[in-house]
Amino acid sequence: MLTQFFALNLRDPQARKYLYREIPEHCCWNKRDMEWHRRRSTRKVIGRIYTVSPSEGDKFYLRLLLSHVTGPTSWEYLLTNNGMTFSTFKKSAEDRGFLETDHSIRDCLVEATSLRMPYALRRLLVTILIFCEPTDVRGLWNEFFTHMVEDYQTTNNAMESDLTNMLLKDLNELLNLHGKKIEDYDLPYLPPNTIDRGGTGKTFLYRTLMASLRSRGEIVLATASSGIAAILLPGGRTAHSRFKIPIDIQPSSICGIQKQKDLANLIRVAAAIIWDETPMTNKNCLEALDRSLQDICSNNAPFGGKLLIMGGGGISSSSSCCKKRY
Repeated sequence: MLTQFFALNLRDPQARKYLYREIPEHCCWNKRDMEWHRRRSTRKVIGRIYTVSPSEGDKFYLRLLLSHVTGPTSWEYLLTNNGMTFSTFKKSAEDRGFLETDHSIRDCLVEATSLRMPYALRRLLVTILIFCEPTDVRGLWNEFFTHMVEDYQTTNNAMESDLTNMLLKDLNELLNLHGKKIEDYDLPYLPPNTIDRGGTGKTFLYRTLMASLRSRGEIVLATASSGIAAILLPGGRTAHSRFKIPIDIQPSSICGIQKQKDLANLIRVAAAIIWDETPMTNKNCLEALDRSLQDICSNNAPFGGKLLIMGGGGISSSSSCCKKRY
């Protein structure tokens, strides 16, 4: 479609005043002829270009050029500005002034807020910090803070200071994967106790244990209380997803696992279960899992006799701290 957009601009001067995303408003795609044709009737049509992450390199800058340059007739047209042809779309975008401010980065985040979950938005911000070097990091933080902590508010009902530390902690863990840390950017101060919890090597320890057990052919179920923590574990899933823990958890609740199903069989043969960020979950969730594992494994020992490795920050807000310890 894009190359035919170039062809349309070559043969139709009127089309050259439109951006790529605006073309569907005036033309329709003919699948048989594989080209754009002028619309015979006018009707409301919305065109958009697929979201591209900054980590995808020149593809991101190609999208940026297509979002600002009208009437391109070829790849060379997009690579050329003021008579000079550049080797990459990034250099062309820089020469056109599209990267002098954070407008393109902000537009990327604005679009992501309507398409992505909060944990994906946090990963996108880290990608932007590492690959795009925005000039106003604090401004991006302030503008998109509420979008990045929406899932925290749902699960923990925490105060703003707690939400700030939780977000900083998650961002710090993601940055650590790339050899970076929160202090490298103009972001709020992360208290030392929070940094210790986020960088003491829990995830590394989990991954090492999992690699060791799986190398011997053992099955390990990796879970976490939050989506971002689960992403960091190979094959990780949230505990609610893995064990079908009810959303509206009650003191007498049990997990929605049927003893004859594949999930129950998987649990029976598992050598260990890892549950990261355990302190941030409701104690009723652990008790529901305890009852369910005893039933599935036909074993009255705690958690059905399964090896359950639990971890997480030792310091937590009162709203998310478990009142019962195992």
